[in-house]
Amino acid sequence: MTAPGPRRGGRNGPNTSALDRNRPRVQRGHPIFPSKPSQKSVLRGVRSIPAPFDGRVVEQKVRNQKFAQPGQALLDILDDSVLELDFVVPSKWLVWLKPGHSFQVAIDETGKSYPVKLTHVGARIDPVSQSVRITGAIGGRFPELSAGMSGKVLLSPPS
Repeated sequence: MTAPGPRRGGRNGPNTSALDRNRPRVQRGHPIFPSKPSQKSVLRGVRSIPAPFDGRVVEQKVRNQKFAQPGQALLDILDDSVLELDFVVPSKWLVWLKPGHSFQVAIDETGKSYPVKLTHVGARIDPVSQSVRITGAIGGRFPELSAGMSGKVLLSPPS
């Protein structure tokens, strides 16, 4: 299972554990690095940096009171608003498997099943394995889920 972030670059976030769930959350438009005005910040007009979107802080790359280069990433923020699954299926399933198809996924870490809707079918079929990459999005908000969890897709061809 993956999440669309961190938005800074990669598509998939790093694996998370129970400790990661305690990491701080950020909200769009709220300050990431609030600071007290100093002579330098008043001269430059920069006192805080708003979060670009809601999400979880994966890694803080720059600490308070440290100088950052222009364009340097300050934080890795994981956009966990929509969790996605990436998996492969036999290419002959493309006859019936289309975007919008609903199915379930059983997540190993929670022992529960969750609803999924197919969002994207890969453009290329692997010629050796005759398989194609599929992406689905978990429907709804489930706080017990985190990016990087694993599970089993509960999907079978129609009879």
